[in-house]
Amino acid sequence: MSITVTSVQNNAELEIFVESATNVMKEGMFDRRGCESSALSASSESTRSPVLGLIWDKNLDTLEIDSESLEFDEREKITKRKILSLVSRVFDPHRFPCTC
Repeated sequence: MSITVTSVQNNAELEIFVESATNVMKEGMFDRRGCESSALSASSESTRSPVLGLIWDKNLDTLEIDSESLEFDEREKITKRKILSLVSRVFDPHRFPCTC
């Protein structure tokens, strides 16, 4: 499955992009399974979607850090390694920083 993230100004641009992206992915034999948009979120069940290791709130059109991924056992000894591990979770696997 291939996920594409982009920004468009209106629903007409969204329709053009989805059609073009679908055609390009078909030519490359990629499997595109659906589309999510902040414009379409009123009709969808969930307004939050995982994107690039972050959470996209489609109502607010914001990216958030998944706070559950930052939890740790407070009974364990806090070491430099544990702190660095926790801080590194703020960055997704593609190294895009998230400003909160």
